[in-house]
Amino acid sequence: MINLKFNAVIYRLLQVCLVLLGMLWLQSSSSSPALAWMNIYVLEDFANYTWADIGVFLLQNKLPLPPVIVFFELATYKLFGSTYLVTVLLYKFAFIAPYVIVLSFAKTSMHRLCAVFFISCLFLFCAITIHRGNPQGYDVFLPCLLVLFLYCARSGVAAASHASKLKYAVLAGVCLSLAELTRPFMIYSVPLLIILMLLSYRGQDKTVRSKLMLGFLIPIILISGSLHLSLYINHQQLNFSNHAGFNLHRAWSRLVPVPALLEEPKLFQANPERWENFNTKEHQLNSQRMQDAIFKHWLTQPVQSLSFGINLLRAFMSAPTAIYEHKPTSIFLQSYQLLYQVLSGVMLLNCAIVLGGVGFLSKNKVQDLMATDNLIILLGTSLLVIFAISEKAEEARFVISTLPFVAAFALSRINSRVAESDNPHTITVTW
Repeated sequence: MINLKFNAVIYRLLQVCLVLLGMLWLQSSSSSPALAWMNIYVLEDFANYTWADIGVFLLQNKLPLPPVIVFFELATYKLFGSTYLVTVLLYKFAFIAPYVIVLSFAKTSMHRLCAVFFISCLFLFCAITIHRGNPQGYDVFLPCLLVLFLYCARSGVAAASHASKLKYAVLAGVCLSLAELTRPFMIYSVPLLIILMLLSYRGQDKTVRSKLMLGFLIPIILISGSLHLSLYINHQQLNFSNHAGFNLHRAWSRLVPVPALLEEPKLFQANPERWENFNTKEHQLNSQRMQDAIFKHWLTQPVQSLSFGINLLRAFMSAPTAIYEHKPTSIFLQSYQLLYQVLSGVMLLNCAIVLGGVGFLSKNKVQDLMATDNLIILLGTSLLVIFAISEKAEEARFVISTLPFVAAFALSRINSRVAESDNPHTITVTW
């Protein structure tokens, strides 16, 4: 009993230390408004907008502006004359929170807890230093919301009452939906998580099973579903980006030449310092042509594409630290890069173990996939691979979205319920 109390005290102290250090390191930091992406719009453009005007703008937008983040930026700007709530307070919370929550996942052993604490401190400090080069808020909102989703999913399983289970199911749905709307590519990952969550709810008591499924699905349908339906009806656009093909081509330009593109209309800006506005149907069609050309190359040249993709992944895992002219020089950056290379490699290896173990050894595949460490590994690996192969030039800040998952130092958990049996195929790790 004394040991348990001592461990709980140590855990709380480490959490408090991490929060205080994060607040100290972030005291002069803020994010750029997501609305200002590519210098097309600025907040002052919306000074006289009504709520209806804001709604029309969001409905007419085809650019990769995260809709929920942009709405909150415009809402706080309209109400308070500033985006401080989003670009400062929420930005700082989203930077620190994932590492604090990851500490709760690391309570499986004291040595893991201490290791994760020191890794989190290093990653958090270096991420803050690097992110000043281009502080896009969605770089930290995405991992924060995904880690909150994992926390709610785990808490829902552990909750004793049906009311608590339902509460966490709803919160998991909200967090997953908001995470999906921070990055255009998330729409392709979320369906798998939805299916996995629904399958896990099938193992719950019959009296609460359907309520948990509905509680989880309703916020996803209301938030993500309504926005994507609007995009499809208004623009025949599945995700909230008409630029994804151009981003993808930046990574694959050495292999895939630019296909024939439509001539795009020039939307002249009132301010000559602004960049070109490509909120047009033609840009969306050209983006789709880019994607189609790259996907066709993947299918017709699989060996070459795989080899090139591995090189992109290797370059990403080297954890670049410079963003254009911003070249931080902290003495901790080399340790950060080395540790990221090692731990991301460990995560990839464990992803292979999880997939192989669930595919060939697991007696309860859904239960094993829903193990918190396994979800951390699968989500972290997915982000790692997607960021590596889908964009170039700003890998330093893309790495930041993967850091909390790598910092968790998760190891695969297969057949956890039969860990004490004599089954020779059982994989267990005291970690």
